[in-house]
Amino acid sequence: MFARFAAGGPRWAHPKGRAAAAGRWRRVAWLGLVLALGGVPARAGEETASAPAQKPAESALVETVIPYEGDQIVIRSREQTAEKGIYRVSGDVVILYRDFEMRADSLEYDSNTRRVKGEGRIEFRRGVQEISCDSFEFDIGTKTGRFVRARGVADNNVHLWAEEGEKAGPDVYIFRDGQITTCQYDHPHWLFSSGYTKIVKDETATLHGSVFRMFGVPVLYLPWVKMPILKRERKSGLLIPTGGYSDDKGVRLSEGVYVTLGRSADVTLTGAYFSERGYGVGVDFRSRFSDISYLNVVTYSVDDNKDEGGTAVNIDSLFRFGNGFRGTIFANYVSNIVFRQVYEGDFAGAIRPDEAITGFLTKTWDNSAANFQLDRHSYYFDTSQVTSRNLPGGSFRMLGDRLPGIPAYFYLDSSAALVSKDATWEEADPVTGAPIDYSFTTPRDMVRLDVYPRLVLPVQLGEVARLTVTPSVRATYYSHRQQGQPPA
Repeated sequence: MFARFAAGGPRWAHPKGRAAAAGRWRRVAWLGLVLALGGVPARAGEETASAPAQKPAESALVETVIPYEGDQIVIRSREQTAEKGIYRVSGDVVILYRDFEMRADSLEYDSNTRRVKGEGRIEFRRGVQEISCDSFEFDIGTKTGRFVRARGVADNNVHLWAEEGEKAGPDVYIFRDGQITTCQYDHPHWLFSSGYTKIVKDETATLHGSVFRMFGVPVLYLPWVKMPILKRERKSGLLIPTGGYSDDKGVRLSEGVYVTLGRSADVTLTGAYFSERGYGVGVDFRSRFSDISYLNVVTYSVDDNKDEGGTAVNIDSLFRFGNGFRGTIFANYVSNIVFRQVYEGDFAGAIRPDEAITGFLTKTWDNSAANFQLDRHSYYFDTSQVTSRNLPGGSFRMLGDRLPGIPAYFYLDSSAALVSKDATWEEADPVTGAPIDYSFTTPRDMVRLDVYPRLVLPVQLGEVARLTVTPSVRATYYSHRQQGQPPA
């Protein structure tokens, strides 16, 4: 049987023939659904298609609408024919279904073998996904197919292209002679190329004989790589190697391992080699106990053959325990300032003159708070270094507690701590000009007490003025006294 659909012509005379034709045209649209949705929906009952039956003019578009599951599949083309179980659409073919769009020069569906073929400027669009190929063949029964010269953009701004692609199962895709990157499509800064790539949807991507390129230059050959592509999930594994060069450190090569530690923590272990310096290792630990409680620790050490190595530790945390308690630990520690100047990754960090280690635990009430604190600060300059300690310390504060019977408010700041300070500096001899080293050190067990109570009495002066009187007293006690002239 041969039939031609044309816009504006009469409908099919026999209802049976009309329903059968609609079912056949529905199958043509399954190609787009299979590629975009990863499978073929279960066959519905016979639907009714609006099928024009008059030969169109050369410039007219033929449109077939197929109702399906409360929606509709729209097929537009210059020509639509059927003969001996083979159905063809050609000329500016467009297939629309929900958020899926497919364009092609021509499509052919063989109902005897249940295979679909397409040729010429084939494009698939669904959301941010845009995939195109030169030709394809697809078996609706086995849900497998082959695509020639495929390229486009997938989810998460992943750009890919391959000489040949194959859908080997509902969730299995195979690409031969392919490339993948997340950089700009025309001129990517980096990409992976692979002779054979197998992708299991939402699980893994396995590359055989892959080459990692930066700016088009081969950097690393990997005979076998397996990468996770899980949705919204972290996966342990090797990170992409990095490299660089500087006159000071020479060639740098680094590699990392990422390890998940349950749902709320992970750690990254990094190793680096500097051709002019030596070896370095780093640890980056992250954890989150709740929406507002977390702990992050980053450490880095280098065994430097120019005696400029050392260790850096950075800690950032916040803990909320409930019942008004919260705490934090913050650390910006470096074993020596030269190590920071040589290995810090940014300019602001390299010139930072201080290091700090601070921790506190606080309990708050409606108008008062108590705090327990450990604190150490050091400041480094060209010819001097100053370190102050507050190990441990405690404080209590009251904010505006109204006194009974009188319009006055009581405030209190008080603290107690073991404090100490070390200072070293260099000065020139006034006679010879030679440098002289000086130092100043306080006892480590020195106690400091401080009490600062005060009243606030607001006094209204008529309608337009108000006077606030604040009587206060402050007392500070140190258990030790410095003899002689302290440093400036």
